[in-house]
Amino acid sequence: MNPADYVNLGNTLLAATIFFGAQCACQEYADRKSKKCSVEELEALLPGECQKLGLNPDNYKIVVEDNYIVDGKCTLDDGKWKIHLNRRCLRASKLRHELYHTKADVNHLDSEGRESLGYYLFIAEPRAILYEAFGIEL
Repeated sequence: MNPADYVNLGNTLLAATIFFGAQCACQEYADRKSKKCSVEELEALLPGECQKLGLNPDNYKIVVEDNYIVDGKCTLDDGKWKIHLNRRCLRASKLRHELYHTKADVNHLDSEGRESLGYYLFIAEPRAILYEAFGIEL
């Protein structure tokens, strides 16, 4: 490798660190500004949050998971969305984050209902984090 390759590699690593670090900072900000909620409080918030995104609240159900390694995820079951949330992080911001995924990323799912890793890391997740933290729709 010539010296320029090391500089390019260093710049790439620096950019990736800044990109993912900014996502972590935005998510931390959203968590700190959003208080923990009960399941009942989240269910009461669901219609209003759906309305903000132009979604039909009748097509959504909150499912609380006890043994879950992620904060949340969405699954489509018979035309209805299930928003799976980890019991340890029940927050309005997490609900907003997952609802945004159902609005913005549904057209990018494969036949098994999954996104490609590149799309998820560089497009879907950053957009959902911005919406979660600041209400910005991209």
